[in-house]
Amino acid sequence: SNTMCGMTVALTVAFEIPIFFLAPQLLRRLSSESLLFIAACCYITRVVGYSLIPTGHVVLVLLLEPLHGITFACAQTSTVHFVASSPHVPKGSEATGQGLLGVFKGLGSVIGLLLGGVLEESLGPRIMYRIFAAIVTVGIAVLAVGRCWASGSKTFCTTTPRHAVLPQSETELSIMSGKEMKESNVSKRGTTKEAATMELI
Repeated sequence: SNTMCGMTVALTVAFEIPIFFLAPQLLRRLSSESLLFIAACCYITRVVGYSLIPTGHVVLVLLLEPLHGITFACAQTSTVHFVASSPHVPKGSEATGQGLLGVFKGLGSVIGLLLGGVLEESLGPRIMYRIFAAIVTVGIAVLAVGRCWASGSKTFCTTTPRHAVLPQSETELSIMSGKEMKESNVSKRGTTKEAATMELI
C-alpha cells in the first residue's frame, strides 16, 4: 500500500541522516572500505530477510528497513570519500572524479534493474533477493581479500589512510597550530638571546 511505502521511506531517511551527520567522525575512525563493508553486510541481511518474510506479513518489512538507510548512507559516504581521497584523481579534477563515480553508479543501477526484472519474472522475488545477496557477498569478499593483499594486513577495519581528506576546518586548525608553535619557538629563542645579551652588558 502507499502507506506502507511511505513508512519504509521515512524509516530509511531517519537512519540515513544521523550517519551523514556523523560522516566526518566515522571517516576518522574507519576507512572507506570499512564503511562499504558495513553497507554490504546490511544490504545482505536486509534482502535475505525480505526473502524470508511470510506471505501476508508485509509489515515485517519495517523491521528490516532501517538497514536500508544504513546501507545507503555508508555506501554513499564511502564511495564519495574514496574518490575524493584517491591519489589517482589529479588535483583540480575532483569534480570530474565525482562525475565519473555518478556515471558508474548509474550504469550499476540500470544493470541491476534489468537483471532484477528478469530474475523476478523467471524465478520469483524471493530467489531474486537471494541471488543479489550472493552477488554482493562475492563482491565484498573480493574487496576484503584485495585490501588485505594490498596492505599486507589481516585486519580489514583499519583507520583512514594517510592520503585521506580530512574536514577542512580540522586541516586549517592543524596548520594554524603548527604555525603558532613555530612562532612560539622563534619568540622563545629571541627572548633567550635578548636575555643573554643583557647579562653580557
